[in-house]
Amino acid sequence: MSGSIHVISIQTILEFRAHLVKFTEEIRGALDAAEMEIRRTRNWIQSDQVMHWQGELKRRHLKLQEAKSDLFRRKIASEGGLSTVVQKEAIREATVALREAETKLEKLKKWAVPFLQAVNQYESRARILRDMIDQDTERALAKLTRMADALEAYRAISAPKAPRPESDSSAAAATAAPAGGTASTMSRGSAEDTAAPEPTPAEPTAPQDLAPQDQTP
Repeated sequence: MSGSIHVISIQTILEFRAHLVKFTEEIRGALDAAEMEIRRTRNWIQSDQVMHWQGELKRRHLKLQEAKSDLFRRKIASEGGLSTVVQKEAIREATVALREAETKLEKLKKWAVPFLQAVNQYESRARILRDMIDQDTERALAKLTRMADALEAYRAISAPKAPRPESDSSAAAATAAPAGGTASTMSRGSAEDTAAPEPTPAEPTAPQDLAPQDQTP
């Protein structure tokens, strides 16, 4: 092979993938929560509060009309002799309440415009983030999975076995063989050198009866 791969830990890749999955789920959860909150606030401003204060406007307008009618009847019944302080105070309170309902409706219409603009800006950016999570992150997760599988398969490939070295006993036997032969040769040479010499044959001795006798004159 022209190159090699140094794999330290495949488990690290798998752990990173698990953290990326958790991060993706948290981002999606945050986007969903924000979307729900925006929908709830939009409904609260454009629907709930508008309907509430429109109903309050009608109710308070009727209450103001009733207070004015009470004052008118009080004046007619008393012919100017009875106090109308209570009726006038009721008219004042009804007028203040009516003005409050009108102010609330005006503020709702005023707040709706910048709120919707902010929502549109957020949704355009959140859409980009959601697309990145749904597409880019999914591709990254798939790539990490393929990477881990490829490295696992690469690691599972058995490397070529190196030639098996001779055992110490074989090496010792091979070393001892020449030495033993030399020792045997030397032993045989020494035995030959130290062997006892062969006995030399003794001179023949004449029998006594055949030996020459000294003759005395």
